[in-house]
Amino acid sequence: MTFLIQEQEFLQALQKSGEPIRAVMNPDANPYSWYEDGQAMGIVADIFRETAEKLNLPYEIVPVANRKEYEAALQSGMVDIWIDMDNDYEHEGGNQYKATAAYLTTTTSVLRVRGASEKIDTLVTDKDDIAVREIVSSVWPDAEVITVTSLDECKRMVLSGKADGAFLLSYAAQKLARDDLQNRLRVDIVPGGSLDLMMGIKASDNIHFYGIWKKTLMGVTNQVSAGIVQEYLEQTATPNMLAYLFDHPAYLILVCSAFIMLLFLFALYAQSAKGRRKQEKISGELAAALEKAEEATKAKQNFFSKMSHDIRTPLNVVLGMTQIAQKYKNDPDKLDNALNNINKEGNYLLVLINSILDVNQLEHGTVELMKEPFNPATCMDESVEMLRPLAEKKKQQFAVQWDQADHIVIGDKNRLKQILINIASNAIKYTGDGGHITLRLECLPDDEYRFTCTDDGIGMSADFVQHICEDYTRAEDSRVSKIQGTGLGMSVVKGFTELMGGTLHIESELGKGSTFVVTIPFPAASEEERQAFLCPITRNSTKQPEYVGKKALLAEDNALNAEIAIELLKTVGLLVDWVEDGAMALQRNEASQSGEYLVIFMDMQMPIMDGVAATKRIRQSNRADHDIPIFAMTANTFANDRQNCREAGMNGYIAKPVSIKDIEDALMEIEAKQNAG
Repeated sequence: MTFLIQEQEFLQALQKSGEPIRAVMNPDANPYSWYEDGQAMGIVADIFRETAEKLNLPYEIVPVANRKEYEAALQSGMVDIWIDMDNDYEHEGGNQYKATAAYLTTTTSVLRVRGASEKIDTLVTDKDDIAVREIVSSVWPDAEVITVTSLDECKRMVLSGKADGAFLLSYAAQKLARDDLQNRLRVDIVPGGSLDLMMGIKASDNIHFYGIWKKTLMGVTNQVSAGIVQEYLEQTATPNMLAYLFDHPAYLILVCSAFIMLLFLFALYAQSAKGRRKQEKISGELAAALEKAEEATKAKQNFFSKMSHDIRTPLNVVLGMTQIAQKYKNDPDKLDNALNNINKEGNYLLVLINSILDVNQLEHGTVELMKEPFNPATCMDESVEMLRPLAEKKKQQFAVQWDQADHIVIGDKNRLKQILINIASNAIKYTGDGGHITLRLECLPDDEYRFTCTDDGIGMSADFVQHICEDYTRAEDSRVSKIQGTGLGMSVVKGFTELMGGTLHIESELGKGSTFVVTIPFPAASEEERQAFLCPITRNSTKQPEYVGKKALLAEDNALNAEIAIELLKTVGLLVDWVEDGAMALQRNEASQSGEYLVIFMDMQMPIMDGVAATKRIRQSNRADHDIPIFAMTANTFANDRQNCREAGMNGYIAKPVSIKDIEDALMEIEAKQNAG
C-alpha cells in the first residue's frame, strides 16, 4: 500500500519509539470478541493484530472483564483504537473516536427456542443503537424490545420464555445455539439485516496515524479477513452429536433393544445429515451475504471516488466565480459571466443531488407518481429544447419525430421528462462533434407510447450494457473519464420506467452508437380532462396580479435562506413579514387582523416549533381566516415529507432551492381558487 511522505515519516518515528498501540474491544461478543485468561480472542481481535503486525508496531489489547469496564475504557480516552466500533454508536463520548471504513459486514439473526411460535412479541438484544432499532422496527414493528448487558442473559431470557427471541449478530447467535448441549435453540437469519463494524481511532491522535491505520486495515480486510471469518465460522458450524441424544431421551431408555438401536442409528444418521445440510446452507448464506455486502461496499466506494471529481469541479467553479464576481463587481461583462457560470454549475449540483435522492427513494419504494393530463409529444419536445444548446455547442444534429402530436394522456409528466432528459443528455455527452441524434415517439395500441433515442456516438460494450442500469455504474473508458456524470442517470431511468409500468430496452455497439427504447403505458385523458388541459384558465397578462401589494408571512430559521426568500417574494410584488420559527409564526398570525396575510410560507424544520406543528395549530384555531393558504418552503423533499405537509393542512409544497416561478405558480393557484370561489 502507498503512504504519503508525512505518513511514512510518522510511521518510522512511531516504530522507533516502541510505544505500544493500545486498543479495547467488547468482552462479550463471542466469536467476534472475547477474553480468555486475559488474552484477547475472536474475529475482530485477529484482524486488529494483523493490521498492527503489517505496520510492525507493538500493541496491547487492554483486558476488560465486562461491558461496564469496556465502556469506561472507551470514555476515559486511555486507548488509541476502538476495535469493534458500531456504525451507529450514539452513547456519550462516541465522538471521541473517528471511524474507519467498515472492515466487516455481518448479518443479524434471531436466536429462538426450537418449535416456538413464529410470532415475536418480545425481543431481547445486547445492542441498543440506531441500526439495531431500524432493523427491529422494520421487521417487528410491534415487538417490545428489552436491552440486556450480556449474551448469556439473552440466552437465559429466551430459554425461560421471558422473550420470544434474541436479536444478535449471526455468528454470536450460532455460537450460543451450538453451545447448548440440549439442542433447544435454533438460529434464523434476518433478511436484509446487516451491520457494519469499523475501528475507531482516537480523534486526538495524530491525523497521519488515522490515515496509516485506515489504509492498512483496508488492505488486511481485502487480503485475510475472509479467511479469519471462515475459520471461526467453521468452529461455530460444527454439529454436536450429544445434542441430538438430549433432544430424543426416549432412545436412551431403549438402547438395549437391537431393533430400537437400529432405528436409533438410522434416525441419528438422518438427523445428523439434515443438521449438516442446514448448517452448510446457513454457512453458504452467510458467505453469500458477506460477499454481496463487500461487492456493494466496493461499488459505492468506486462511485464516491468517481463522483468526488464531478462534485468538486462545479463547486470549484461556484467558489472561484464568486471570487471573480467580487473582484470585478464594477465590470458588468465579467460580473454577468461569473454569475451565469455560478448559476449553471449550481444547477448541475442540484441535478446531481436530485439524482442521488431519486435513487434512494426508488430503492425504498417511496416515490409518488403524479396523475395529471399532459401531451407526450410536447413533453418530449420540451425535454429536447432544454438540451438543444448542448447539442448545438457540439454542432450535433438533433432530430425530434412523432407520429401523433395531439394525444392527451394521464401520467407523471415530470418523471417522464427526467427519463427523456437523462437518455438524451447521455446521447449528447457520448456522441462526438457533428454527430447525429434522433428522439422519436410512436403511439402504440393499448395506450402505450414508445420513445426511441438513437445516436451514432462511441457506443458501449455488450458487457457494460448488462450493468449500465446498476446504481453508481460508469464505463471504464478513457474517452468518457472527463465527461460529467455520476453513474446514476440510467438507474433513475430504469427505476421510473418500471415504476410507471414500462420497459427499457438498450442496444449498443462500440464505435457505432446506441439505441435506447422506453415503452410506457399512459391511459387516455377523459374529454373533460382533455378540454381542461387544452383550454386552461389564464390570467390576463396586461392586468396586474391580484396578489401584488399583499402581505405574506415567512417562517424560516436560516437567515441567509430568509434573505433569499424575502428578496424573491418582494420581486413578485409581496410585502413580507419574517419570523424565525413556527411558534413565532403562530404568534404573529394570531396578532394579525383577519385577512391581513394573503399567504404563509413555512419551513418544515425549525427550532421550538416546526412548520408542520405550526400549520396544524393554525388550522385548529377559531380565527375566521384559519384556512389561510399555507405553502411549505423546505429542503425536505421526500414523499413522506410531502405527505406530512398535506396531512397538516398545507395547500402546497415548494422545494428548495426556490425560484420565482415556483412562487408565482403558488400565488396563481391561490388567485385562481379565490376567483373560482
